[in-house]
Amino acid sequence: MFVGNIQQDGSRLEDSFIVGTGSGQPTGIENTATGNTSLQMNTTGSYNTASGTRALIRNTTGSYNTGIGESALYASSTGDENTAIGYQAL
Repeated sequence: MFVGNIQQDGSRLEDSFIVGTGSGQPTGIENTATGNTSLQMNTTGSYNTASGTRALIRNTTGSYNTGIGESALYASSTGDENTAIGYQAL
């Protein structure tokens, strides 16, 4: 679990909240990830909310996305300003 400005591997989680095995990455600003492997591949994407196992798992550079539900926005990697709610939504 990561909360706030935490340094990991020389990078920073700027005001992010990350909970769940394999969730989140040490980059991006103000991301919220709850659920196993949510936002797992994120690199520079910021202001994302992923709630649920595998939600936004493939996101790398996309920002301002909201994925709520298991595998919501699973395949989105670079899209911005998307919202998906429900099991495997989008």
